[in-house]
Amino acid sequence: MQNGSLGIVWNGIGVMEWDGGSRSEGDLCKRLASRKGTYIWPSGDKHVGEYKNSSRHGKGVRHICQAGATKSGFWLEDDCSGTEAEWKAEQTKRKLAEEEAREKYERIYNACLLDKGKEVDMSVGAMRNAVQATCKDIAEDPSWLEELKYD
Repeated sequence: MQNGSLGIVWNGIGVMEWDGGSRSEGDLCKRLASRKGTYIWPSGDKHVGEYKNSSRHGKGVRHICQAGATKSGFWLEDDCSGTEAEWKAEQTKRKLAEEEAREKYERIYNACLLDKGKEVDMSVGAMRNAVQATCKDIAEDPSWLEELKYD
């Protein structure tokens, strides 16, 4: 199976060869290594374990050929986070950070809409779209003043 066949959705056990000599072996889903499998780098190094969205995610072992070393533990989005307890704690920490970021975005976006929309006839589509686009941009990357004003 070649990576170049982008129109095909892979699902099942197989081998995916990448340009440059890397390859994935195992359970392939939607062209991305999911569940359990092996990723082999051109150097011969390999990772055997669990994957999620083509990232090492879950229990796994990294074999480093040149050094003759292995690193085992639990992986979170390609980073080894150590023991299962550390892995679970890091997942919880990331989920909380994502929730906080989403809540902050919504607070700033809604406060911005109220502020910028108060003197605009929001029933006029073009004006409504312009205000919403402005507030979306501000909520995604607020300046220190906008963050102070709207959060």
